Parts: sequence; structure tokens; C-alpha cells
Amino acid sequence: MITFALALLRALARDRAGIILTLLAPIAFFTLIGSFYQHLERPDGLRILLALQDESGTTEGHRLAHAIRRHAPATVVVRDVAESGEETSALFGDIRIKPGFRSDRGQVQIRAAVPFPGGASLIHQTVELAMLKEFGASAVTMNIETLAVPGRLLGDAAAGVCVGFMMFSIASFVARGLADDAAGLVDRLRSMGFGSLKLVVARCVVMTLVGCCQAAITLCWGTLIFGIWPGALLGLFATCLTGAFCMAAFFGFVAAVCGTRARFAAVAPVLTLALAGISGAFIPKFLLPESIATVGALLFPAWMIDAGRQAVEGGLAVVQMMGLVVFGLAFLSLTATVSHWMRRA
Repeated sequence: MITFALALLRALARDRAGIILTLLAPIAFFTLIGSFYQHLERPDGLRILLALQDESGTTEGHRLAHAIRRHAPATVVVRDVAESGEETSALFGDIRIKPGFRSDRGQVQIRAAVPFPGGASLIHQTVELAMLKEFGASAVTMNIETLAVPGRLLGDAAAGVCVGFMMFSIASFVARGLADDAAGLVDRLRSMGFGSLKLVVARCVVMTLVGCCQAAITLCWGTLIFGIWPGALLGLFATCLTGAFCMAAFFGFVAAVCGTRARFAAVAPVLTLALAGISGAFIPKFLLPESIATVGALLFPAWMIDAGRQAVEGGLAVVQMMGLVVFGLAFLSLTATVSHWMRRA
């Protein structure tokens, strides 16, 4: 028994890449989670970005808008609608100073989508403080109307869960394909006249269908249980299809580079956790530290999450979906090229 155990240890020791990746995976994931918690614990860790729209057309309305920006606490960042237009996905709500506003009459409307308890009250108190600072105790605070709108956590979580588990399932099927190749399946197919490109495309199509079906079932469950009704159903389907295609092509490329199932089994979980964590599949990007969120926004899983969230909200993320298609085609071409080189070698 001791001899057998030593033999197993020697076999494991020969796979140095697998051992290194196995040890690095928890370190990388803990770094991400630790950075997230450390970020939240800082006084300015979570900033509430709000859009301010002054529709008053009055001097007092302009004074109030200026006071809101000047007296907002450090955790509340208030920007004009024109300034925040490019950051719509990062907004936690908006403040609208209604037409004809005056300190003794008129209305301020707050739409709050802050994903933690007390967030709407914090925005309400920010407007109250600005009114008191600008107009004194005579200001009528009852003119502040607060409307709660659906938060962003559930919408981001729906797309994030789809992306995270889509990567796990596709990686699992790709690993099974490597095992079949090791058993001689790819050699038999090549003897029947199938070239590298045909094999790569066929596998990518199958993995795309698997990933798309998994995402569809997950989103249907979210609709039935949590009421996440997609505003753009066709856009959501297109997001699932393009995202699954890009991920299938990517993991096919990783498998081609790894060459063996053992090496792929060591690399794939690390890649999946890293990509899912940084891109916002586990923790929404707007809650991550800015440095991590900036890097994550450049990764293709983040494009699918953004496109999925926009589809749920009724939008159509054409740019993100085009990016997924382009990257998928690039990975597909690279996979065919690497497979051809491996065969000749």
C-alpha cells in the first residue's frame, strides 16, 4: 500500500504544471474575494453614482442642484445627466428637480436602485441636507418623492450565473472530448476524411448548443421564481447564442494548446474562476474595486454579462454581441491552426 501511494505521488510530481496550477487556483480566487471585501470595508469603497437632472427652469432649482452636488457625502457621487450618459450601467438611480421648483413649493423626485438596505434613505437624506443648507429650516422636505425601482443585483446575477456555469459545463464537455481523442476517436474521424477545421467547427457547434440551452433554462428559472422578465427576448437569445459560441471556441483553443486531458483539467478550473471572478460573474462589476472592474470589462465574459443585463432591461447590446462573434471566430481559427500543427508534429 505504501509502495502504491509513493507511485501515485511520483506520478503527480511529474505533472509540475498541474501541481502549480492546483496550488495557485485558491490563491488567485482568494486574492479576488479578499480584494472585494477589503474594497467594501474602506470608507469610500462603494460609491453610489447618481444622475442629476434639473428640469426646474428656476433660479432656486439651479441653486438646489448646485447644493446637492456640493453637499453630497463622500459615498454619493452626483453628476449631471450629460456627464453620466456614458456610465448608465453604473448608475444607482437619479434625482430630478421638477419644473417650476421653488423652496416653498415644487417637487424633487428620486428614483433609487441601490442594492443594499438604507440606500434609498441615504439619497433622500442627501437631498434633504442640500435643501436645508441652501434654503434653511423653512424648506419643505415633504416635496421629496422617493421611488424604489428594481435593483441591479438580480439582473447582473442572472447574467453572471449563466456565464459562470456555462464556462464550467463547456469546459467539462471539452475535457470529455479530449478523453475521446486519446481513445482514438479523432484518428478514426481523420481517416474518414475530416480535416482539422471541420472537426473544430463541429465541436464548437455542439458546445454552443449546450451552452445556449443551459443559459435558456437558467433564465427561464429566473423568470418563474424571481420574476426576471426580459424586456428584449430576442436580444437575450442572441446574447446567449453569441456568448456560448465565444466560450466554446475559447475553451476549444485552450484544449488544443494543452493537448492532453490531464493538463486541460488543471488549467481549465483556474481560467474559469479567474475569468468569471474578474469579469463580474460571481460579484457584479459595480461592486468590485475599480482596478479589477476595469480589467474585467475588457474580457469577453463581461461582454456577455453586460449584453444579458441590457436585454433583461429591454436594450440590445449590438457592440458586445459583435465582439463575442469576432472573438469566437478568432479562437476558432486559432484552434484549427494549433490542431493542424499538433497533428504534423
